[in-house]
Amino acid sequence: MKKYVFFLLLVACGLQAWAANHWTGPSDSEYKNSTIIHVNLTIEGGSTANAELAAFIGESCRAVCTAPDGGTGLYDLRVWGGDDDMSKAITIKAFFGKLEYVFATTFTFNKETYMPSLTLNPLTDITLDNPIKVTKNVPFNDYDLTPHIKLNYAGSSTESSLASELTYAWSNIAPGSEFSITNNVLSATKEAGSSATLTVTGPQYVTAVAKIQFSVSVETEIIVTAPSVAVTSVTCTKDASYVFEANVGDNVYGIITPYITVLPDEASNKGVDITAVVDPGVADPIPGGIATIPGTYDVKVASQSNPEVSCTVKLKILKPVSFQIPAQVDLSRLNVVEVNFTSLDGDNFDKSKVAVTFSNAYTGRPCAKATMADDSGMKWNFQGLYSGQYSYTVKYDGIAQETVSGGTEGSVVIPAEVAFSNGWDWVSLFAITETTSGYDLTDGTGGYQGWLTTDADNRIIEIRSQTDWLYNDFGGIGIFGGITELKPEDGMYKIKSQYANAASRVLNMGPVVTRANSLTLPQVKTGYSWICYPNEFDMDLAAMNAIAWTNAQDGDRIIGKTTFAEYQTGAWVSTGDFKLEAGKGYMYYTEGAGGYTLLFAGAAPAAAPAAPRRANAEVRSSRPVWQFDAGRWADNMTIVASLPNAADYSIGAFVGDECRGMGEAVSDDIVFINVAGKAGEKVHFKLYNKHLETFADLEGTLTYAAAAGSLKAPILMGDVITGISSTTQDANAMQKDCYNLNGQRVSPSAKGIIIVGGRKVVR
Repeated sequence: MKKYVFFLLLVACGLQAWAANHWTGPSDSEYKNSTIIHVNLTIEGGSTANAELAAFIGESCRAVCTAPDGGTGLYDLRVWGGDDDMSKAITIKAFFGKLEYVFATTFTFNKETYMPSLTLNPLTDITLDNPIKVTKNVPFNDYDLTPHIKLNYAGSSTESSLASELTYAWSNIAPGSEFSITNNVLSATKEAGSSATLTVTGPQYVTAVAKIQFSVSVETEIIVTAPSVAVTSVTCTKDASYVFEANVGDNVYGIITPYITVLPDEASNKGVDITAVVDPGVADPIPGGIATIPGTYDVKVASQSNPEVSCTVKLKILKPVSFQIPAQVDLSRLNVVEVNFTSLDGDNFDKSKVAVTFSNAYTGRPCAKATMADDSGMKWNFQGLYSGQYSYTVKYDGIAQETVSGGTEGSVVIPAEVAFSNGWDWVSLFAITETTSGYDLTDGTGGYQGWLTTDADNRIIEIRSQTDWLYNDFGGIGIFGGITELKPEDGMYKIKSQYANAASRVLNMGPVVTRANSLTLPQVKTGYSWICYPNEFDMDLAAMNAIAWTNAQDGDRIIGKTTFAEYQTGAWVSTGDFKLEAGKGYMYYTEGAGGYTLLFAGAAPAAAPAAPRRANAEVRSSRPVWQFDAGRWADNMTIVASLPNAADYSIGAFVGDECRGMGEAVSDDIVFINVAGKAGEKVHFKLYNKHLETFADLEGTLTYAAAAGSLKAPILMGDVITGISSTTQDANAMQKDCYNLNGQRVSPSAKGIIIVGGRKVVR
C-alpha cells in the first residue's frame, strides 16, 4: 500500500512538471532511466507555498515540482536521464520571489534515491540610490557605499543591511578615469561633474547545505561632484518697500525668484525656497508656491542649501479679474454692433489685457473684427466680415472668460446681406439660403413681400434683370412682372428704390447660406452681359490682375455703376480706386464670341478685409470737385479719352447744368470717364486743374450712348473739343507766341492748356 501511495506521489510531481510556471521538465517517455530525489525544503522567513524546484543535468531541465502538500516543504523530483547521463552531476535550483537560486550541493545520477534537506535564506530585492552623488575632492579613497545599497529578504518587512560582499561591475567610464570598490568602499580618480555606470549583483550565501546565488543585477549612476560651497547671502534686488503682485493661481516662485540674488557665485546649490509668513491659525496663502488667498503677506525667501540665510519681501495676492460675455451675438456685415461685457469683478482691471478672437472657419480668415468702443474696456464694436455661424472667445490676460450661460466660447451669427442705394443701384447676390433656390420676393400667398412697399415714399419702384423685370405701380395695379426671386444665376439686377430707413434697403439671406457657385453663373456673350460678382470680399485691381483671365481679350470691359476697367495686353487698366465690391453688380463687354463663365477665382485677402460699406442715398465722387448722383439713372456711359498731361486734370461730365459723372487719369495721356444718363442726351465737359485749382469749360459735346473710345482708339479731346471758354484755335495759332496759365512763354508744341493770341486752347 505504501508503495502504491509513493507511486501516485511520483506521478503527481511528474504532472506538475508540465504545469510549472517557471521551468518545463521532460515527459516520462523521453528517457528510460530516472533517479528519485526527495527534497525537504526550508525557506527562512518565508513559506514554500509559492516555491518551485527543478533538477538540472548540465543546462537540461530533467524534473520540475512544486510543493504537493499545501506548502509542507516536501518536494519529490523524479530526475530523468539516459545511459549517457550515468554518474553526471544533478544541480537543484529553486524559483522563489521571482528569483532563481542555485544550491551548491549536487547529486549523482545513478538510479539511487536521495533524501536531502535544503534551506534558503532568500534575497528578494535589492535597492540602490540612483544616482549616487559623491561630493568630495578627487582623488579620494574613502566613500562608503553601504548607506546607498539595501537588500530585502523574504518575510522581512524592513530593509536589511549588507549581509556579505556584493559583486560590482563598471561601464561608461570616461577615458583616463579609474573606479574600484573594496569592502563596499569606493575609490576613484574622476573629474568633478562626470559619471560612470555601476552594476551591482546580489551576494552568494554559503551554508552547510546550500550555496545561494542572487541572479538579478541592478544599475545605478555614480556622479562625482565638486566640493559643496554653502550659500552665504540671499538678497532681493527690489527696494524693501516694493510689493510683488500676483493673481490667484499664479506661481509666486516664478514671480519673485528673478529678483533674488544668491551669493557666492560658486555656491553648490543656489536654489531658493519660498514660504509665506502668516499669522498663526491662518491658512497658507501660497501652498506649493501657488497664490490662493487674496491679501498682502510677508514672504520669506531662503536658500535650499542653507535655510538660515534668507530675506523677506512683500507679496500682494490679487483677486483675478473676471467678467461675462454674451453667449450669442447677432452681427452684420454692413453695420457695427455694440457688444457689452458684464459682471466685472477682481482687482486692477487693465483694458489692454482684454483680447477678442474669432474662429477662422471661412477660408482660414477671421469671420469678424472687434474694436474697443470706449475707455471702459467692457464695451466693444463687432462687425461681421463673412456670413455664417462662428464662435468667439474673450480672454483677459490670457484667461478665457465665461459666457452668461456658462462655457468659455460664445457664438456669432452673421447673415449674408446685400445693401442697395436709394434711386438706381446695381446689385448681385453672392449667396442664397441653403433651403431655397434664391431670395424669394413673394409672400407664399400669391402676393409679394410686404417690405417691397411700405407706403408711397418707402418702396421698391423697379427691378430689372438682363432678361426680365418687376414694376411697382403703387396706387394702381400694384407689383407685377416676371421677377419673383433674386439669385446669383441671373447675374446682376438694377434696382430702383426709395426708402427713408436704410435698414429697409437690405437683402438679408440669413447666416445659413450657400455661397454662389461660379459654374452656375450666366455665361459671357458678345456685347454686354449682366454679370454677378460672386465673392463676399472686395477685389481691387491688383487682385484682379493676379487671376489668370484666359478668355479675356483686349478691349473687354468690366463696368460698374460709377466706374469701369478695360483689359489690355494681359491686365486690367483703370483708376487707382477701382475694385469689385461684394454685393454690387457689373456688366461685362466683349467683342469676342463669349460662351464662357467668369470665375473670379481670387483668394480672400490675407488680412481681415475692410467691412463692407452700406450703400448711401447718393453715389458721389470721393473728391469734392464734382458732385453727382448716379442713383437717379439706371444706366451709364463709359468713355476712354486722350488728354495731354492727364494726371494734372480732372474732368466733369455734364448734361445741361447737371453733373452726371467724372473722369480721372489712368496714364499720362488717358482718362476714364463714367457718365450717368440716358440715350440721346448731349454731354459736355469741364476741366479742373489740380495744381492751379481752376476750372475751364471744354467746347464740344458727345451724344450719350453705351460707350465711346477705347484704350486702343481713345477719343481725342482735340477732335471733340475745339476750344476753351467758347474760344477756337485759328489757323495761325501754331505761329503765335504761346503761354501757360502762369504767364510763362512756352513752345508752340507744348501740351496741356495753352494761351495763344489771348485765347485758351487744349493740345
